[in-house]
This record gives sequence, structure tokens and C-alpha cells, in this order.
Amino acid sequence: MGDRGTGKSTTVRSLVDLLPEIKVVFGDPYNSDPEDPEVMGIEVRDRVIKGEQLSIVLTKINMVDLPLGATED
Repeated sequence: MGDRGTGKSTTVRSLVDLLPEIKVVFGDPYNSDPEDPEVMGIEVRDRVIKGEQLSIVLTKINMVDLPLGATED
């Protein structure tokens, strides 16, 4: 992986600032893509099926720090 103290984490965290903003459905905890039903949350998909108008916002991509021993449970 790399020697300790060489700036690996700092480098990765700074990459977030270089990424473009993404369109998401306002208020959706899953940041559903308003244009792709394959990556929408169930609630957002139901709203689209009902024909509701979705509020869309631009947001920065978030960096998630996971501990080394993180598991799915």
C-alpha cells in the first residue's frame, strides 16, 4: 500500500475537490440520480412512476472514510 506518513490519505481526500458536481434528487438520503432509474432509491422511483416533478440539486461527491476492518454488517 505504501509507507506510513507519505500522504496517501491526504492525496485521496484532495481528489474529491477535483471531481465534478453531480445531479441528485433533493432530500433523498441515497443521492439518487434523477435521470437513471437503475440507481434510484425505491421512494424516488415510485415518485417518478407517479409522474411527480423531482427537485434536482447539484452536490459535491462525498469522501467516505472506512476503517481498515469495516465489513458489510
